Amino acid sequence: MRKYFECNIIKLVLIFCFYLYLHTSTVHAKTYLPFNLQELQTKLNIAMHSRLTTYNLSYIGDPSTIKVDVSNIINNIYDKDDYLKYTCKSYRYTALANGNIITIKFTFSYWNTLTQDMYIEKEVNKILAQIITPDMNNYEKEKEIHDWIVKNVQYDVSLTNHSDYDALIYPYKTVCQGYSLLAYKMLNKVGIPTKIIEGISKGEAHTWNLVNLDGIWYHLDITLDDPIPDLTNSINYDYYNLTDSQISVNHSWIKAYPTSKTDFSNSIRLKLTANDKNSAFYVQLFTDLGLIYLSDDYTVHDSIELKSKLLSAVKSRKNSINLRYLNSSLLSADIEYALRDIPDITSYSYSKIDYSRTTQSNDVIFKLKINYFLSPYLNSNDFPFIKPRVLAGSPINSAV
Repeated sequence: MRKYFECNIIKLVLIFCFYLYLHTSTVHAKTYLPFNLQELQTKLNIAMHSRLTTYNLSYIGDPSTIKVDVSNIINNIYDKDDYLKYTCKSYRYTALANGNIITIKFTFSYWNTLTQDMYIEKEVNKILAQIITPDMNNYEKEKEIHDWIVKNVQYDVSLTNHSDYDALIYPYKTVCQGYSLLAYKMLNKVGIPTKIIEGISKGEAHTWNLVNLDGIWYHLDITLDDPIPDLTNSINYDYYNLTDSQISVNHSWIKAYPTSKTDFSNSIRLKLTANDKNSAFYVQLFTDLGLIYLSDDYTVHDSIELKSKLLSAVKSRKNSINLRYLNSSLLSADIEYALRDIPDITSYSYSKIDYSRTTQSNDVIFKLKINYFLSPYLNSNDFPFIKPRVLAGSPINSAV
């Protein structure tokens, strides 16, 4: 009986030791199994895409190069995925070396949770199904996506919301980062290669997109194409497919990105001369983007030329005229000079906006409205007793 009891005790001890060994080995394998640097990058990439906030692992490496190794690994992950880079808010880590086995504990914070990522994916797919049709080419797809974002998203002037998730939930407000992320996801999903670019615009940190059409890269800044305050169904195209030199007038960047040298207006002209089946779309796009202001008919160089064009407009009794002026600082004085002593004008007003399609920093598009003393349908010769008056004009909604 005693032998039997002692034998069972020994068996229990052995079973317990074997269990403890298996348990310890399993935990060690899951948490601390050493990897090389490439395996570390692969594991870390999966963890970040899974939105894990903490992640522990070990690898075999040189303790003296931990900081450089980790920095290179994170940058490699970011370089392959702009979306991950700009939805990861921050990361930090602690490292402990035991010989050449280095154990690291990572802590991440994100702009989106995994649940929010899933919501974004679902919403984007739903939106694209509504606005994109199988017969569209990439030029048409880009414009549809650009216009949808401008119409449905507002700029967050409180600078609180930074993600594309914020752009897709009430009150549908986000900053440039959210605009860029949403455009990145939507454009890439429909087959338009797109990147996110970061830099400075008008003295502030800013992000926008690079899009590739027919192998050519263009700058696309949907944030700056969205009016502030938000205007229903109002869409600007001032920063739609610009070259490096065009957008450099008020944007700058340090990091290396694909170069953009081809003027989009030339690309559209080629489409039109090629008698493309979508020529009607390209004609409308040419107009929407204000590319007509690059022509001599819509360009004014000085006050003498301005006076000539405005005299012609008044002679035709036009109530409004839109032109590009190459010296915005003199616009007010030159309009006054051009309209001085012209009969039948009671007042005028104008607004102006920067023109981004050239490399000049001082040209603007101005919209002039003219009010006449007599109805445009009447001739002053029919009413010789009515004396024409000229009243001072003023700028309205002036923006530079």
